[in-house]
Amino acid sequence: MKKIDTRTLCDILEKAQSRIINITDSDIIIDELLNIDMGVRSFYFKNCQISGHRIDFFIENETEITNLAGSIKSFQSISFEDCKISADIFIKDCTLNSISLHDVEITSNYFHITTATVKNISIKGKPDYPNIINSLIINNITGENSRLYFTLNNISYLNIKDSSFDKVFMNGNQIDRLFIDNFNCLISFEFWKNKLKQASKIKKATINEFIGQNTIYGSELKFEQVTFKDVCRLEQIPKTNNSTLIFKECSFEKSAYFDNSSLYLLSINATFFKDIVSFNSTTVDRVVFKSVHFDKIAFFNEFKILLENLIDVGTIRIIKNQLYKTENKIDYLHYNVVEQNLLLKDKSLNINDKVLLKLNKKSNNFGSSWLKAIWFTLIVSLIGFFTLLLINTFLNGSGYKYEINPTSKWLSFQEILKEWLRFTFSFDLRSYHNYESNGFLLFVFFFFKIFIGYGVYQTIAAFRKHSK
Repeated sequence: MKKIDTRTLCDILEKAQSRIINITDSDIIIDELLNIDMGVRSFYFKNCQISGHRIDFFIENETEITNLAGSIKSFQSISFEDCKISADIFIKDCTLNSISLHDVEITSNYFHITTATVKNISIKGKPDYPNIINSLIINNITGENSRLYFTLNNISYLNIKDSSFDKVFMNGNQIDRLFIDNFNCLISFEFWKNKLKQASKIKKATINEFIGQNTIYGSELKFEQVTFKDVCRLEQIPKTNNSTLIFKECSFEKSAYFDNSSLYLLSINATFFKDIVSFNSTTVDRVVFKSVHFDKIAFFNEFKILLENLIDVGTIRIIKNQLYKTENKIDYLHYNVVEQNLLLKDKSLNINDKVLLKLNKKSNNFGSSWLKAIWFTLIVSLIGFFTLLLINTFLNGSGYKYEINPTSKWLSFQEILKEWLRFTFSFDLRSYHNYESNGFLLFVFFFFKIFIGYGVYQTIAAFRKHSK
């Protein structure tokens, strides 16, 4: 590998007659700030090491070059292939056909592509040997039919700002931190199989179609003031300990899908969904919906919340409302149970409401368990029947022949069962004149009949949970 210092590199560029500059197998050491006016030339670096001070690539007089060279300008390119770069590099103030970074290791603090018109930016590694990049900033980039290919990279910091592309392909990357601001994607944005590690943000962006599948969102990916013009797919998110999605002040103009995913936190705040939304078969540890509007309908079939005790009532009511619209009665009742349990913990709840909620919980678990309702009815009736017998034991001449007396002859189980069934299911006092003979017995009869009737009603209500 030959060594090239700043002066030698300048001599090579001055003597070059071709519009294509190829520099290969070189160790380029930049002694001082180097400004390279590309003119009508393209630069290709292959198997090079570039270290030292900063290099600026630019085109000083683009208008004059256009007049002289015509369409030649549109084919200018810069390419780094199989290179190791520790010098800061700025590509700026130019119009290029392409910028390529393939199989590179960039450890410099600054690698900027800024204030340029570029048709294609291609930053690609290989499956076994991804690009290693410390920091990359893409700023104020536009271009007709422009493409950004960013695949198979391990990067510490990626910043895309004030830029517009027709298509973006951002797949198979490991990104420590991502920041996108004031960004337009006019056709489609692919975001597949990426792994974000630290808190990242996409802000003030307009994206046509967004396809994000099998991506891990790290500690947090926040979408803020983002408009999705076409279908948005954030599906099949793998299970991790902290994968988090946050939407704030966003708008989804077409369908949105969050299906078959696992998230630690899903937070949606002040967001408008104008078309169908689906959260089917998604599992979250925590979920927060606040000021969310579903213009059509949202599906929450088999939507699971692992930490239900940490949900706020407002979020549960939003989910319940959508489940009711989709006639998903089973899941609706499940989240109704969650809501009522949360209300029971509300210290500001008045005593009347708290008593009713506790009765509903004890009797049929807020309409979700007919077995519990039957058990409640049986327990209440047994307690009532036992209380009736116990009180009658201490009454003289009540006219009611049944009592609890260990010294008397015990009745057969069949006779006791018959009397208990009469006490439980009969409201006809005409055949029970012996109750009327004593006020205490009559009071016990009516008091427990109220709760037995309530238990029967709760049983019927729980059975109807499968009906519309």
